[in-house]
Amino acid sequence: VGANISLTGGVFGGVTKGSAFRNTVTIEGGEVMGGVYGGLVGAVFGGSADDNRVIVTGGIVNFEINGAVSYFSSVTGNSVSISGGTVRDWVYGASVIVGNGNAANNSVTITGGRFEGPGIQRIYGAVAADGDSINNTLTVSNLADPAALAGRSLYGGGSLTGNASGNSVTITCTPGFQAAALSGGFGGAVGVAQAVN
Repeated sequence: VGANISLTGGVFGGVTKGSAFRNTVTIEGGEVMGGVYGGLVGAVFGGSADDNRVIVTGGIVNFEINGAVSYFSSVTGNSVSISGGTVRDWVYGASVIVGNGNAANNSVTITGGRFEGPGIQRIYGAVAADGDSINNTLTVSNLADPAALAGRSLYGGGSLTGNASGNSVTITCTPGFQAAALSGGFGGAVGVAQAVN
């Protein structure tokens, strides 16, 4: 999506009842009223969503940004990179909406941009519903404004009822960094997560 373009809906790199693999969405300008998704597996028993990407370098996104979304199936190796633009809602490297699909090795990287919106917004490396959240990452570095994420809660990864292990948040080269909350991960069952500054 480039400059001087306004979309009333969302942007999808790939939508399928099968597997979503290696789709990319790049937002360079304009305004998106809906969400931005690298890949979406829309079928209840569809395939996995792997290696999808969302890249935001400019523009305005008014709803969520998500590297990949699936129902029941796993999400692996998906990513969101934000270096510019304005983000007004939650951000996920990937998410499993329902069921026991795992979320593994997904990432969010933030090196710039403006983050707005009401209340406490959240940013996740990845989230699973009933499956496990494993080795997901959220990395923030070199922000020109250390308060850019002051209204955000940051999580490496999590699961509503499954295990969370090896998830991390890393903040580098941003003196005076501010956030509403910081957690390596969360899990409904016993798991290990770490926050790394």
